Amino acid sequence: MDDVTTAHSMTLLPPAADKCQECAVDHPADWPHNPDSLFYKVKFNIDHGRVPTWRDAWAHCTPEVRRSWFDLLQPKLADLGMQPLPADELLDPDVVQSGGGR
Repeated sequence: MDDVTTAHSMTLLPPAADKCQECAVDHPADWPHNPDSLFYKVKFNIDHGRVPTWRDAWAHCTPEVRRSWFDLLQPKLADLGMQPLPADELLDPDVVQSGGGR
């Protein structure tokens, strides 16, 4: 069977130069990466061996940016009947910078 394709091989092309180089989305540098971006999920998994979380997506953000995103997301999640984001994990700079994810 010479036509067998290797299952675990792929090439991830870089995002456009005007997009975030981590998540391939157009956003200000101090905003979180888009954890739902397919590019971010694949690149993060290649680099870290796991899927990214919101904690990972905003690890580079200032505490003020994390707080504003947290405050915006909580009511939207509640409206959708989804679990709230864990404030202690997402807003504490020491926990965020440790980079661990679930």
